[in-house]
Amino acid sequence: MSDKDEGKIEQTPSGAETPKNTTITLIRTELSDVVEIGTPGKAGSLKLHFDAADVAGAMVRLKVAVQILTEARRLTAPPGGDGK
Repeated sequence: MSDKDEGKIEQTPSGAETPKNTTITLIRTELSDVVEIGTPGKAGSLKLHFDAADVAGAMVRLKVAVQILTEARRLTAPPGGDGK
């Protein structure tokens, strides 16, 4: 690549634009433990992937996931409903 290509934008096959010379790093963690709470057909369910060896981290993930589920229920509740 020449210096004149520096800073230009490329379009990826999906149509997204990515600056040239960009490094993308993917870090995967193994969250092999999973718990599902709730019923999909009723108020919705929550599936949480976590590492049982990291109880504190699992609790943080759970608290955030419950907040997100609660907000999703509120946003999708019918008018006049309580979102529960």
